[in-house]
Amino acid sequence: MLEKPALADDQLVSIIRADFGIELASVEFLPIGADVDTAVYKGVANDGAEYFIKLRRGARADIGVRIPQALVENDVEHIIAPILTTSDGLWAQLDGYLVTLAPFISSDDGFGRDLADGQWFALGQALRGIHDAALPEAIYASLPREEFADDWRELVRAFLLQSNRPDFVDDAAEEMAQIMRAHQAVVSELLTHAQRLGDELRAEDLEFVPCHADIHAGNILIDHDERLYIVDWDTFMHAPKERDLMFIGGGIGDSWRGAHTERPFYAGYGSVEVDLRIIAYYRCERIIQDITEYGKQLLLSPEGGADRAQAVHYVASNFRPGSTIDIALASVAHANS
Repeated sequence: MLEKPALADDQLVSIIRADFGIELASVEFLPIGADVDTAVYKGVANDGAEYFIKLRRGARADIGVRIPQALVENDVEHIIAPILTTSDGLWAQLDGYLVTLAPFISSDDGFGRDLADGQWFALGQALRGIHDAALPEAIYASLPREEFADDWRELVRAFLLQSNRPDFVDDAAEEMAQIMRAHQAVVSELLTHAQRLGDELRAEDLEFVPCHADIHAGNILIDHDERLYIVDWDTFMHAPKERDLMFIGGGIGDSWRGAHTERPFYAGYGSVEVDLRIIAYYRCERIIQDITEYGKQLLLSPEGGADRAQAVHYVASNFRPGSTIDIALASVAHANS
């Protein structure tokens, strides 16, 4: 989220002291990320050590810390291990948020720089490790499972209708409606492809693996020693491996396009047969999901402050020439050829 939660810094300092046994000299809110249920801070301890503090609320708020801990225990590399509480817990609680702690990695994300071939190779190895990980049964049981459901599609169809109404709560909502009106034909085309492919895939006996499910460039960090880290585990799920593999070459955030990204990645990932239909489905469905989430934020609520303008920007970026929609439609054509 871009706007600081209604929490005093002293409250956060206090809970870190009480539950993690760490004395913070300062905390700084970091206005980053598109998730309005997640707030992050940088904390600096009295001894100079730096910490990444994450506040997460809502359903499955715990999964974002359970997963990296389990993956570290599976010896998967390029994961930042969470710091445990003094009672060996994974989080503290503060005003409806789960509070988690990890080392602060001074870094750039994948949007801010291109990955070198060696980093693509490392990402491929790490993602293969995630897909092959033997997670505890309790975690498996708590994970959502891909159902190829049409929930998001139904909401986008509703937003297409809603975009024709005459009144909106603010300029951000009006801009969202204008985008929907201007691109109704291509949005409808995405819906048609996703519906057809989803119905087809739902009827098949597909192999499912543990998936990060949001492995775009913004969730890859490169530190000053050129080491790569994967972050943000809040959407982890059981799904076909293509749920993650669709991001490689998928153009999310105007990045990660072309064969020059895919060759070194798959060298690290290893031998694999990729189902192009599933790649096409997820590339269409990802855009539909984005429209759904930002539509709910902008058209169904007046809340969000500065996050609202950012949401409009993210939605609009999908419609730029050569961006995610063009890549998704090309993937459909490739799968059909």
